[in-house]
Formats: sequence, C-alpha cells, structure tokens
Amino acid sequence: MPLSGFSSSTMEENINTATNYLAAIARSEVLDGVGVKMKVLTGVASQTILDVVIEEQADLVVMCSHGDTGIKRWMLGNIAQKVARQSFVPVLVVRQDGSVPASSYPDHLRPLHALMALVALDGSALAEAALLPAASLVMALAAPARGTLQLTRVVKLPVNASEPAVQGQHHHPESINLHLKDQAMSEVKTYLGNLVDQLRQGPLKDANLTLTWSVATGKDVADTLIRAAETGEDADGTKVYGGCDLIVIATHGRGGLDRLILGSVTEHILGATKLPILNVRPQEQHAQTALSSQRIEAR
Repeated sequence: MPLSGFSSSTMEENINTATNYLAAIARSEVLDGVGVKMKVLTGVASQTILDVVIEEQADLVVMCSHGDTGIKRWMLGNIAQKVARQSFVPVLVVRQDGSVPASSYPDHLRPLHALMALVALDGSALAEAALLPAASLVMALAAPARGTLQLTRVVKLPVNASEPAVQGQHHHPESINLHLKDQAMSEVKTYLGNLVDQLRQGPLKDANLTLTWSVATGKDVADTLIRAAETGEDADGTKVYGGCDLIVIATHGRGGLDRLILGSVTEHILGATKLPILNVRPQEQHAQTALSSQRIEAR
C-alpha cells in the first residue's frame, strides 16, 4: 500500500521487524559458509525486487509462491509471476506447499542420478535458451553427484477431429491431420535426438550431466508438461523415469491484453504444479541459437 497509509512509527516498527527476521535467517545453519547481504526496502514488491536484481547484478532470483488462486490472484496479481514474467535473469520459484530442488542422492527410486530437471522445449531458439541456465543450476544442486536434464517436447493432440496440431514454432504453428500424428512424433523425436547430440558435442561436452529426452502428448501443453514432470510418463503413457525435481521453461514475457487473451503456458504451470520452476526469459536478440560457443565446465 502507499507509504502515506503508514505512520512513521508503524513504518519504523515494520522495518525493524523485517531486519530482525532477515538477521535470524542469515544466522541459520542452512546458510553456514554462504556469504549473505541483507536489504530491507519499501515499495511495490515486484518492481522493487527487479530493481535490486539490476543494482546487485544478480545471476538468479529465488522466490516462494504462496499459490493464491481465484479472485484474490486475479485482483492482486502474484508477485512471483510478475517477477518471473519481467526478470531478465532466471527466476527459481518454489511453492510454499511443494518440494524443493535438493539432491537426495543416493535415491533408491532413481539410483542413476541425483537430481532431474525437465526442460520444456517447443523447437524454438528462445525455448532452447533455457538449456544452459538449467544445466548450471542442476549441476550446482546435484554436486558432487551427477544431475540429469530431461529435454521434453509436447505433441499437442486435437481438441476435436477438425483441429489437430503439434506444438511447434511460435510464429509458424504446424497443423496436422490425425493420420499424420506418427509423422509429427517422428519429427519431434528427430529434433530432440539431434539437440541432445549437439549439446553433448558442444556446450555441455564436459558437463557433469546426463542428457535424456522424451515426447509427451496431450490436448493442453501446460497440463501435459506438468504430467510428464510429476509422473515421468512419455507419449505412450509409460513411466520411463520416476518424475522430476524441477521444471525449466522459457517465457516470452507477454504482457497486457495479449497475455490476458492468449494465456501463458509458463504462468499456467506456475499456478498448477507443486514442483519448483526455473523460469528463463531470454532476450530475442541473444537467442538466435541456444548452442553457442559458450561452454559449461564440469564441477
């Protein structure tokens, strides 16, 4: 609310309370050995956070979403979603009532990896720009064990027989007939297989990561990605892995009426899953290809 709505004594009390809270967090065992800086600021939460990102030249924003739904969320908005939509650095959103992306290695359910992230792709360079930030975060969280990136693309099934489609390039959606579903599946599998090969031979050559891929099918892209991440199901309904610890997705930062009418796969996922989400908003001029000469060194 506007600062004019507070008396000076109330504002001072609130600032002192927040400062003491942060100081207690800074002294907690979970932050042993971690450098900590504290700031208590006033202002509109989402914009103030974005201002601090620029001021501190941050590499990552970590937030907790409280999962507000319905009329409250529609009227007040969601701070985590606003920051994720506008931030030019990756934003890791953890749900208050969800899991945290922490390594549980060794895990008897998934003995071959410590932590797995599903990276949502649609065939575009903008979506692929989330791969390197995802790789960096997963390696850091899984260390010293080996993490996994699961590259996943959705083949969108028709809502009715007259409107089949496959999730493809954003500006050139590809419509297909039902009898061409197998062809679409084949094209998506070829794309994912080639992308994994390029990553293994290029920017992730020396990374301490396992790279896998899967195709998911469904009528709604966001719901299909959530199901694939939470249950590990592939396009045939087979559980080929035990579920993921983290979802990684690029957002195109739509705003205004366009976002209201068209919706957003990213924001749908943010509001519907309890898994942590790493949201990456690439700048188009810097996303001509995800497979640049940049190298991620093994940790």
